[in-house]
Amino acid sequence: MKLYELTTEMLELMDSEDCEETALAKVFGDIEAKAQSICQFTKTLEGDIAAFKAEEERISARRKAMENTLKKVRDYVLENMERLEIDTLKAGTFTVALQNSPPAVEIEDETLIPAKYYDIIPQSLKLDKNKLKEDLKNGEIPGCHLKKSKHIRIR
Repeated sequence: MKLYELTTEMLELMDSEDCEETALAKVFGDIEAKAQSICQFTKTLEGDIAAFKAEEERISARRKAMENTLKKVRDYVLENMERLEIDTLKAGTFTVALQNSPPAVEIEDETLIPAKYYDIIPQSLKLDKNKLKEDLKNGEIPGCHLKKSKHIRIR
């Protein structure tokens, strides 16, 4: 039986006038057994989630290491081609060529740059929900209210 079916049965038994304690105890035992199965399932899911997170971190670290290796190898070839003053190099089926990158701004001392080069970027408003929550405990604030809810904790 499903948990909601057991719950319905338990409520019907509790509403019944000729309810026997043994019937209530049996259904309640079934509910406890079903809850135990659900708890075991949630623990399995939590373990799987933790394993996936660890694997994501491992793969991400490996990808970053490979990206760093790629950059080092490209810089190595670039440096040696510049030292030899070679613009193009045939390497088997590959052709390696130096190419000019677009100019980039390099800041030496930001305090010396005139103000006209600074953009004022407005920030969006962000609600401080913690402060709002504290003030709502002491009274009403238009446009919001405290919502009460429940959650389960499996120990």
